[in-house]
Parts: sequence; C-alpha cells; structure tokens
Amino acid sequence: MSRADLYQAFASDLESRLVSRQADESIHFELRSHINTLNSGSVVIAASRCDEADRQATRLWNLSIRLRHSDDDSTTAGKRLVLLRAFAFLLLEQAQTNNTRTPYSNIRLFRVANKAAKSCLEQEELDMALIILQRAATYESALDRFSQNSTEGNLPLQQGLRLQAEYYGLRITLAWKQNRLEVAETMFSKVITTQAQEPKTSEGLADVLFEVGRDLLKRNDFYKASKWLEKAHDVLSRQEAEDLSQDGSELGLSILYHLVRAHLDNGTEPAIEKARSLLALMENDYEGKLSVSVLHLELLSKEKDYDVDQYANESNKEWIEKLLVTRLWLSLRDIADDNAVLSSFSNLFAVFCQKTRDCLGVSATHAAHTLIWKRIEALAKEKQFDNAISWCRLALHQALKDAGEANRAKLQRKLVLCAISKLDLSLARQTLNIMSENTRAAPLTVYLAFKIALQESDVATASECIEKLGKISGKDTTLLYACVLEAQQSGARKQALDALRHALSRLEEDPPSGVHVPAMLRCTARLLMSDLSSEDSESLPRSSEDLCSIFKQAASHVARSSTAATENESSVWNDSELAWFTRHSYNLALKYYDQWFPQHALQMIEACLIMLQQKGVQQDDNTRSRLIVCHSLAAHLSLKRARAEDITQDKLQHYLQVKNHARMFRKALLERNPNAPSSEDKDSYVQIARKIYRADFEATIHLKLWDEILSIINRLTEQDSGGQQTLCAFADVILGSEAPSEIIFSTLEHILTHLRTPTTHIHTKLQTPQIARYIRILYHISLSLSLSLPPHPQSTSKPPTKTDTLITTALSLASTTNPSDPYPAEEMEWLATTTFNRAVDAYGVGDEVECGKRGQQALELAGMVVGGDRDRGELRRVLVGRLGILGLEGLGE
Repeated sequence: MSRADLYQAFASDLESRLVSRQADESIHFELRSHINTLNSGSVVIAASRCDEADRQATRLWNLSIRLRHSDDDSTTAGKRLVLLRAFAFLLLEQAQTNNTRTPYSNIRLFRVANKAAKSCLEQEELDMALIILQRAATYESALDRFSQNSTEGNLPLQQGLRLQAEYYGLRITLAWKQNRLEVAETMFSKVITTQAQEPKTSEGLADVLFEVGRDLLKRNDFYKASKWLEKAHDVLSRQEAEDLSQDGSELGLSILYHLVRAHLDNGTEPAIEKARSLLALMENDYEGKLSVSVLHLELLSKEKDYDVDQYANESNKEWIEKLLVTRLWLSLRDIADDNAVLSSFSNLFAVFCQKTRDCLGVSATHAAHTLIWKRIEALAKEKQFDNAISWCRLALHQALKDAGEANRAKLQRKLVLCAISKLDLSLARQTLNIMSENTRAAPLTVYLAFKIALQESDVATASECIEKLGKISGKDTTLLYACVLEAQQSGARKQALDALRHALSRLEEDPPSGVHVPAMLRCTARLLMSDLSSEDSESLPRSSEDLCSIFKQAASHVARSSTAATENESSVWNDSELAWFTRHSYNLALKYYDQWFPQHALQMIEACLIMLQQKGVQQDDNTRSRLIVCHSLAAHLSLKRARAEDITQDKLQHYLQVKNHARMFRKALLERNPNAPSSEDKDSYVQIARKIYRADFEATIHLKLWDEILSIINRLTEQDSGGQQTLCAFADVILGSEAPSEIIFSTLEHILTHLRTPTTHIHTKLQTPQIARYIRILYHISLSLSLSLPPHPQSTSKPPTKTDTLITTALSLASTTNPSDPYPAEEMEWLATTTFNRAVDAYGVGDEVECGKRGQQALELAGMVVGGDRDRGELRRVLVGRLGILGLEGLGE
C-alpha cells in the first residue's frame, strides 16, 4: 500500500471515528503527524485516485462544519476541529495536484485555505495557521497574475479580490499574534493596493486593524496603538456611512473611541489636539452617545487652562476645612465624652457636604485622619472597642472620602478587627462586604476574613482564605504562620495543615528568622501521617502527595544544609532530626510502595536515599541494606513509570533513572559485608538482584545502548549461577524490542550459549522447549542476515554459516535430552522443512553442492522428530521421497 493510499485510508477511518464520536486525544497527535507529512510534499496521489481524494476531503470539511454546531464546545473539541479542517484542506489541495488549475479551482482552494487559517487563529494554533497561509500564498499569486489579464467586472476577478483582502487580513492577524508588527505593516501595505471596494470586505479588514490597535493600547503603547487605529479608521472611511452594516457602524464608533483614548493617554500637545479634532467629528456622527460624553470629561481633565468661575469660592472652602481640622484637634486634646464629640462632628461633616456639595480636600482629610487614627489606637489598646468602632465610622464619612483607597482600607480593617475582638461577627462580615474589591483582595483583609470564618466555623471560607493567602503573600509567610496559630487555637486542624502547606511552599534557602525548618517540616509531616491512618479515603491521595512533597523538601533542605556545613556554617539539622526523617521516610516507602502513585512513592524513596547518605547517618551494614532496598524499589518504580509514559523523551528519562538506580544498587551490594546477612537474607538479595538485572537490561534496550548488552549478560552469569530464568527474561525483552536484527541475533546467540553451558543447564521440563524456541528464532534471523563464521586459517573450503552451527546445536540438544524432556516435535519439524526448502531453492539455482548439503541436514533433522502428529521417521520418509524427485536418491540411504 502506497503512502497516498495510507492517507486516504486514514481519512476514511477518521470520518467514521468522528461521526461515531469515538475520537480521543490520540486523534490530535495523528492529525498533526499527517498534516506535517502532507505539508512536506512527500505524499503524491495518483491521477486515478484524485477524484476520490477530493470527495473525501470535501466530506471531512463538511463534517467539521456539522461538528462545529454540536453541543461539545470544549477547548479539546475546538482544537480537534481546527486540525480536521487543516487536514481536509491539505488533502483537498493534494487531490488537485494532477488537475489543470483554473481560476475557479484556485478560488475554491483559496477560499478553503482562508477559512481553515481563520479557524486556526481563533484557536491560537499559530504554527498551523502559518502552514496553511504559506500554501494559500500560491493561490494569491496566481489570482494576482489572473487579475492583471482580466477586465473589471469579471466574476472570478471580483471573488479573487475579496479573497486576497481576506488573506492579507489573516496574515496581519497572524503577524500581530506572533508579535511581528513589521510583517503586519508589510501585509497592510499590500492589502491597500488589492482591497476590493466592498463594504463587507472593508469592515472585515478594519476589524482586524482595530484588534491590533486595541491590543497595543492595553499594553500602553499609545503611539503604535494610534497608528493602527488610524489605519482602521481610514479603511472604514473609504465606504459611505449608509453602505455600512449596523455592526460596521458600531465598529466605527469603537475605533474612534479607542483612537481618542490613545491620543489622550499619549498626553503630548499634538496628540491632545488630534483627540480634540476627532472628538468634534464624533459629536457630529455619534451625537448623544455616552462614550462621547466620557471622552469629553477625559479631555477636560487634560486641559491646562481652567474656568476661573468654577473655583470662585475656593478660599472660603479652604477656610472652613482649616476650621474643622482645628476644632477636631482641640476636641481630641482633652476628650471627656467620646459619644458627644462623635455626634458633634458627624453633624458638622453632614452640614459641610450639604452646603458645599463637596468633600474636604486631600490635605484636610489627611490631617483629620491622622488625629482620628491616634484616638482609635488608644481606644483599642484600652479595649474600648465600641468607641473605637464609632471613630472608624466617622473617619469613613462621606466628607472624608478623599482619603485614598489605602487609607480607607486601613480604617475598614481596623473596624473589622475591633468587631472581631468584641465578637460582633455580623458587623465584621458586613464591613468586609462593603469594602472595595481591591481592599478585599489585600492579604491583611484576607487574614481577617480567615479569623471570622474560624469563629463562624465556616470551613469552606477558611480554606478559601488560606488558598488566597498562599497565592498572594509571596515570600512573606508571616500571615500564613498567623493562620496556623489561629487555626491551632481554634482546633481547626485541617486549616492549620493547609496554612502550613502554603507556608512551606514559600520556604527558601534563607527562611525567616526564628523559624526552625526541621521542626516545621516534622510537625507538618506528623499531621499528614495522621491523615493516612484516618478513614477518610477521599483525603488519602492529597495527603500522600503532600507527605511525599514534605519529605522531598526536607531532603532538599538537608542537602543544602550539608553544603553550608562544609563551608564552616552551622547546620540546623541535628542527628535526632535527621534520624527521624530517615526512619520515617524508609518505613513509609516500604509500607505504601504499591499503594501510592509511582511518582509519589518514588519521591519518598529518593528523599530517603538523600537522608541515608548524609554525614549524620552511620554508614553501617544496616544503612547499606536500606540503600539496597531503596535503590531496588526506585529502579522498579522508574521502570513502571517508563512503561506507562507516552512521551518519548520522558520515557527515556525514566529508563535512565532505572540504570542509575541499578548501578547504585550493585555498588551498595558490593559494599555490604558478605558475612553479615543470614542465608535467608542472601537468597532475598539474590532474588532482588535478578529483578534489578531485568530492569537494567530493559532500560538498556530502550536507550539503545547496544554496547552494554553483552556486559550485562556476562555480569549476571558471573555473579549468579542460577540466573537462567533471568536470561530467558532478557531474551523475551530483546525479542519484543525494535532493536536491529544483528543486535537481536548476537544477543540471543550469547544468551543461548550461556544457557547451554554446564554451569547453567536447567534440568526442568521447560528448558528444552525454551532453548528450541530460541534456536528457531535465531535460525529464522540468520536466513535473512546470511551470517557466516570466520574461515579457518588453513582451510580452503567454504566456512560454515551460522545456520549450520544452529542445526548442529539442535541435533546435539535433541540427541542428549532426557526422554521426559524431549526436543519439541513441532520445533524440529519446522527446522527440517525450512532446511529442506533451502535445498529446493539451491536446486532451483543450480547449486548442487548446496542442495545436497541442505538436503542431508534436513534428513538428519527429520530423523530427530519424536512425538507430535507424525510417527517417528514419517517426515524423514516424506523428505527422502521428495529429494528423490530432485535426483538426490542417495541421501536417504
């Protein structure tokens, strides 16, 4: 089947999968792979199959339209439809390769390309959009040449001009999203000369230019924003207002609004003048629009010359403000009755606002707040929370609203804290609710909300507050530690644990002074370990993940502290702390090795390995035994992760970890005192070592480290005389791999040699069938490789081949096996018939010597067939008869 046939078959299968809604995430990878191959030009569809490919592509395109209107509006579905459209376009284009291109066919492909590219841009598939637009450039050039030889009014020409304008609009969008505005400028210069003079086309192009300008305005690049918005305005201005659609008219208003904003934000005199001119234009075209009024106010705020009449009473207002502040100072200097003063100033502030229709100026407000704040602090210190709350409310009066958001937030938080202190949770919650969004999001406010939630036993809100603090507190973990203390005092264990998690996530090499990192980590670990023994199964995955993360963090901190200690700095990790983490990490790894996710269990084991190798841990046989067990578990967990991984790079990285842990396992095993463990322990180590050899061999094969294969086999046979089953496992791994045939043959031959040596001969009923299977596989491979043994120096005859050696091995094994464990009849029959077929092949090419040799070998092999469906000697008689037909009657005698 040709590559083109494969692609058409994939297209048919793709259609059925999508129609039946059986598509999964793998379809994304398949589509991307096929799109890249089609784009490379390596697929050529035969002329006879082009019509069928065209129909397939058209069906896929129509299917994408139907699916687009389905109920599935997820991001994954959107990506899938984009890839489907791209594949359909490239297949459609390939189907047209052998056809003569006409203006109509070019327009068809151009239209499909534009639609596919637009879908890609909407889903932010920029690389895919670039591929399609690069292909579309061919049709744009063809239509450009066609337009030079066509008269105005020609239908294909009109369609082509519209598509060209749309194409350049898409190129501008792509360049903008790629942050390549110089390319966008180039594309704009081209579209200006090719743009079809149609309102719909102009609206579409203006919309693209508007999006570019608005994005630049958001990024505070006012100059560039104004340039692109001017381009959008110019394009739309080419059309008469009555020819524009309703959306086009609203687009014009939006363009002008943002253009004026860009000039105003620019702030230069020429820019302000341009804004003033444009605003006059907007008043004529969009009279009564709210956005025009807003721009007028912004323009007034930029003017340097004010109307003096607006401030005719300014001196009187300033005098009143000074009088109010002075009176407040005198009232608070020797205050006897807070309520009386509060009532008096509440009335004064109300009258001031009523008469002046304004609030106090910034300076007066700041002075008043300074005086009031001192009184609030004094009352709070004396625990007169009711009066403190009343002064907070006065400071938040409308007359003092020019205090600024930061000052108002400070007063509101003080009010909440006083309300909490007097257990008025309703007031505290009410004050939180009227705060501005920015104030509510501030860390101190979130902490106060956490205190309220704890007292109200609102677990959900308390957890939400801790999550917010964890995200916004940065390196400063003071509030998180405060949450831990608050939660512990309230008996909220879960919230204390959550706060500790976030605090630990902020832990750097230089923790805050007064924080003993080992103790903090140990307390968190204890809380999490108690979760593991609880009956709440839903919390176990999170607890195990966090617990592994804590031990990993502890190991990392231990390693850093060890480095600091070598530089004559004191380490915060004493021997008892190190022993605690070492002991528990090892015990947890053993207990939950097969219950946790592999990545979590591996984290715990790697943390234990770091702990075990620190100076504070005694390096005795007990430690080395733990190292052996940990490296063994780590190797097998890494192997499990490698087998489950789909991403090739990550898979290979896991296999590298397998080899690293296998190497460290062997090192620890060699350093162990051989006289220390009992015979039972020795047998256990042997079994563990065999598993490690299997994992190491599998990793070696997947990493394609062919030069290490034989050394692993030799190391096993030298150290373990009973490792026959491990050798068989090696064989299964290499046979199931994608290794080159030469590597498979040499590896399997080496394994077979070790299996046949006297020290490793296995007296079990499984041994002979297994070896016979390997001989058959080697024989089959040798036929395709034509391998020969090196010739003898003094021999002039043709050297024997690997096939000859394998036949000799099979005959020897069959003649020496135990009657209870014979050479399998079906395996021997296969060797005999295959060798006979080789004799026939030699006869066909006139090689009588080779024919006789293979015929004789076939008879010898047939004579060793025992059991099976044939009687002893039946196959040999059949082969003798057939050799007689070839004129080789003497071989059977």
